[in-house]
Amino acid sequence: MSTPNSNVWMEECSRIYLHKDNVLQPAFRENHTGNLCTGQFGGQQQHECLFQPRIDIDQIAPGAKTALIARLTTVRGRCGEWANTFTLFCRALGYRARYILDMTDHVWTEIWSDSENRWIHCDSCEPAYDKPLTYESGWGKKLTYVFAFEVDGIFDVSRRYTTQINQMLQRRGMVEEDWLRIYLEQLNQRMRAAYAPERKEHLIKREQAEKKELENSQNRSVSNDLLPRQSGSDDWKSQRGETGLGLTNSSKRLHVQKSVERASPPTISTVLYNYELLTRSKLNLIGNCKILSDRIELTPRQNDQVGAFWVKDKLKVTDGFVVRIKFINEMGGADGMAFVLHNHSADVIGKRGSGLGYDGIENSLAVEFDSYSSVDSCADPNGNHISIHCNGERKNSSHHQHSLAHAMPVDNVPINDGRIHHAAITYNANSKTMSVWYDSFNILTDVSVDLDTLLDLPNGEAWIGMTASTGGLCQSHHILSFEFGLL
Repeated sequence: MSTPNSNVWMEECSRIYLHKDNVLQPAFRENHTGNLCTGQFGGQQQHECLFQPRIDIDQIAPGAKTALIARLTTVRGRCGEWANTFTLFCRALGYRARYILDMTDHVWTEIWSDSENRWIHCDSCEPAYDKPLTYESGWGKKLTYVFAFEVDGIFDVSRRYTTQINQMLQRRGMVEEDWLRIYLEQLNQRMRAAYAPERKEHLIKREQAEKKELENSQNRSVSNDLLPRQSGSDDWKSQRGETGLGLTNSSKRLHVQKSVERASPPTISTVLYNYELLTRSKLNLIGNCKILSDRIELTPRQNDQVGAFWVKDKLKVTDGFVVRIKFINEMGGADGMAFVLHNHSADVIGKRGSGLGYDGIENSLAVEFDSYSSVDSCADPNGNHISIHCNGERKNSSHHQHSLAHAMPVDNVPINDGRIHHAAITYNANSKTMSVWYDSFNILTDVSVDLDTLLDLPNGEAWIGMTASTGGLCQSHHILSFEFGLL
């Protein structure tokens, strides 16, 4: 693909913001209603004592009184002025800071933290600190390109600001991805040609740390305190597609996993069910599920299969529990399996294919082990992840918008590699949190889950079990052991 036209790129970020009563407003063109930037003057035409080379003539509506706005002089300004000024202050205070340009029309700052060895998101306009998913999940923006500009280079940092990279890539059509990567690498090399070797080495190490962070950026879930856009009128935000409701405590409480640690899950104090000790009569086998000599087969290696088993007697879940699962999924197929607790019915089963056998089950919570990237139907972050899904008392959904938290196996070891894997899930009734272990790593820690609030569970009891499914691609899903009990 040819080199992009710089005018086209600049047009993408050419809209103007104005501040009115300390609230950001848009400067619309004359065929819109709202604030009008009717003109500018500068150069020798200074206005009184403001001594500002650029002054916008702001008009609230056609025919209304105009107001002179001296940029970078008053407390009023656009997001660009706020980001520029805040970045300047950070630099003046000795912080390494860089200017971030979102090509869907916003700007902010990133600050380098030596203690955390990473860049930290800072939006002085909102304000927001270390909340990079604010724009996608709080505002509802459909991001495309996000670039970082600093003295040492220009970088594509788009992955930091999304958990839906597949959808973002579909919107990025201005240049080919390989062309953009190579162009930025060559540009940065030219910028650093005269640098001393020591400085180059330092920058390489810093960029390697950032590259690793961005490569793992999809192994995140959304914070529980992302707000909708604070600046701007409702009409303006609506026109820009930034009227997201945010993800506050009044909606879903979501989770950010800070780190993954090697750790053993808690032991079961009182065993309530153990497949190895009980007979088939204790289980309801649904769909294509059947018991083999040494395991439960949720689905065979056939297309369009769906299977489930439920422990026949409801078990107490709201007082806290531990479930341990040993399983093996055949190599290289689809779609995945899930641990599910619900109060729907004793013989319910969900959708096959990307539904993993639990999609459609009402009044349920599922911990899915998804081994196929169903981008179109579920907006999956990748084809190898563990995710907690709940839609309250309504039908549960395997769509990623209903994920409370997700993570990838350590080193991205495939869930369906044909080898034995161990998983454990705990629910702590005191802290109202759920944690997930996978192959001796605590991959999800203290995810906010309140079963008493999320689900309607009389006496705190639910049916528990496992589901799995296949679609156009297939694999067998085998449970080697399944143990459930109290913390």
